Amino acid sequence: MSMSEEERTGRGESDIGFSAATKKAVEDYERKYGMPEDDEVWTLIVLEQSVTVTNPVRDYIVIVGPGG
Repeated sequence: MSMSEEERTGRGESDIGFSAATKKAVEDYERKYGMPEDDEVWTLIVLEQSVTVTNPVRDYIVIVGPGG
C-alpha cells in the first residue's frame, strides 16, 4: 500500500523547546522521505504541537507534514 503525500509526517521531541523539536521533526521527515533536489523547495507545515507539563515543562513535541 502506497502512502499518500498527506500521510507523510516527521516527528520531533525536545526538552528545550519547540524550535529544537521542529528541527528534529524536519530531520525525521527528510530521513524517511529524502531531501529536496537542489532546485526544489519543500514547505512543511506544523500539523501538531504538544507539551508534557510537569514542573518544569519537560517534553515539547512537534509533528510536521507537507503543505503550502
